[in-house]
Amino acid sequence: MTIRKYLNNKYNLLFVIAILVFVFINAPIITRPPVDEHSWRQTDTAAVIRNFQEESPNIFQPRIDMRQNHSGITGMEFPAYNYIVYLLNIIFGFQHWMGRVVTMLFSIIGLFLFFEFLKIRFNQREALLSSLLLMIFPIYIIFSKNIQPDIMMISLVIGSLYFAQKYRDSKRKLFILIAAALFSLACLVKIPAVMLLPVFLVIVPFEKKDRNLVAAILAIFIMLIASWYLYSNFLSRNFGLGEYFYGDYSLATTLAILPRYSFWFTISRYIFIKEFIFGLSLPFLFFGAWEFYNKKEFLPLIWFFCSGLFLVLFASKSYYHNYYSLILLPPLAILLSKGLLWVSDILKKANLRAWKVLCIILLLSSIIIIPALIYKRLSYNKLNNYQLNLLVLEKLVENKVPSNALIATNGNGSPAMLYFSHRKGWSLSNSNFLNSNGPVLANLGVGYILLYDPPAELQNKILNENYTLIVSKDRSYLFKLNN
Repeated sequence: MTIRKYLNNKYNLLFVIAILVFVFINAPIITRPPVDEHSWRQTDTAAVIRNFQEESPNIFQPRIDMRQNHSGITGMEFPAYNYIVYLLNIIFGFQHWMGRVVTMLFSIIGLFLFFEFLKIRFNQREALLSSLLLMIFPIYIIFSKNIQPDIMMISLVIGSLYFAQKYRDSKRKLFILIAAALFSLACLVKIPAVMLLPVFLVIVPFEKKDRNLVAAILAIFIMLIASWYLYSNFLSRNFGLGEYFYGDYSLATTLAILPRYSFWFTISRYIFIKEFIFGLSLPFLFFGAWEFYNKKEFLPLIWFFCSGLFLVLFASKSYYHNYYSLILLPPLAILLSKGLLWVSDILKKANLRAWKVLCIILLLSSIIIIPALIYKRLSYNKLNNYQLNLLVLEKLVENKVPSNALIATNGNGSPAMLYFSHRKGWSLSNSNFLNSNGPVLANLGVGYILLYDPPAELQNKILNENYTLIVSKDRSYLFKLNN
């Protein structure tokens, strides 16, 4: 199908226009280094990318900057996203922001596949409205340009569902192979995708003639996924950094968090979207769910349930990191879309005038909201003092700290200061420094200490423990261990 023929369809044309607006909203900060939302997670991802280029291109040995005095090799999700960005950096030259371009491309691909999947699964109206809702959810907007693999995972899952549906409709074996490969890669890129396996299986037909083929394909890819995470566990246990990437995901931690009101309040904000542009989304969510249930179309309901179940089972992750809620957004968009269209159709039949008023309200809301979203994106161009400080750290330490020297920062557990100073070592809190002894740090190989806006008490402690202040600029202080 040619582009012209594709755009002759009004739904396709409106979708393409929406995509262009979506890109325009995010374009103003596409070349910004990873100093904004979740800079700690973005710089962790970017560090692996840069270390592929500077230390080793071995995809099976990803290395981080916050490595203490170890090699930096650690267990993590399969670094396919990091490696794609690394390859682009090889071609075009290293840029801090190259990962944003990759994320944006995956975001656009994911939206396109979402639109096409819903067209063949449901209809064009629901496909268009669901896609529009997905691309204006605030969390989706934020992470559609962050240097993180989450959007890649979402896009791969959606792609797997699209090709699974194509297989269901055509029975072409190529489609089920592509679908299984995409779903497996999604699970490798981010483990939450595993929770969506029931959604995948709802689409794939299990008739007798298909059963053996599907079972064999799934078995192969499940073995690949299990092999990587077992190997990842080996890296974590044998290279000194422990469960750096995975952290605490124990059942005991989840059970301790679940009784908290604040947890359920956080989850409710993921579901009902604090800044959702149509205001009260709860009735439309229920209307959509009820309509799908009545029509015995359970895919959106299972998708929503599995996503929500992940947020509950891994409360230690979803409570603190809002990007884990991204898997919830596609089914949420589908349910809300169904509810909105159901209400619209009832109004149109019962009271044409009321329906026209609703359409006018939605149109006016869009006219107001789209410029507001653009303004909000543009307003992020202004950086605070800490973010501006990060951007000059490498220049601050160059010619003063050897590139292979280990440093300690007061990044409070974030690798951002290490990443932007282009050095390896520790990210500690002010209290960590105050409660430690200088010789302990020196014995670990800490020749330099880089602090941002430290309290006077900490500065004096560092000076009294055989370190000398060699440079200070604005709120940054660099200390060197005396020989």
